[in-house]
Amino acid sequence: MKNDIYQKDITIELKKVNRNNAPLAKDLQATIFPNEISPDQVDSGIKTNNPQNFIAYHEEKPVGIVGFYTLENLPNHVLLNWYGVLPNERRQGYGRQILSLAIETAKVLYQNVDYLTYYTSKSHNKEAIILYNNIGFTTKDYYCKEDITNIKKLQKDLADDYVIGVYQLTDKKLPNFEMINLNIANEIKVLKHLK
Repeated sequence: MKNDIYQKDITIELKKVNRNNAPLAKDLQATIFPNEISPDQVDSGIKTNNPQNFIAYHEEKPVGIVGFYTLENLPNHVLLNWYGVLPNERRQGYGRQILSLAIETAKVLYQNVDYLTYYTSKSHNKEAIILYNNIGFTTKDYYCKEDITNIKKLQKDLADDYVIGVYQLTDKKLPNFEMINLNIANEIKVLKHLK
């Protein structure tokens, strides 16, 4: 695997987002996630390599996006970032292929990391959660029993609507989900404060 291109079964190819294809990545992100666009995040990933974002292609045609990022407070995890398929390309198997290839790519890019982790809304991503479970993620309701200053409402909102999932990239046993919840809740608190 070279030149920042990852491929599986000759069907899906992941090409790393760079300065040349950043406008396309931003358009894909806006189309797939119209209420959650973050063009600055794409630019930040190009500059810092965290996140690392990829455009998913099928026969040279863009069909989706996926990426990864790390957090200091979750050192043994890489988090799934902006995983999605274009609306007119859904229900053709691309989602499963992109996610499978993302798992293999994470193993190559993050060789010292044991877990691929995600968090998502239960109400907006029911089909994706089923796919995550079918691929092998362990999914739990996203909750946090810890008292984090000034985010009690956020904790309630997350408990009502979010799940986290963990895929074991190695044979290390599953981590403590409460600690993952706490660390992700802290991240969301910071992100909401910055907006």
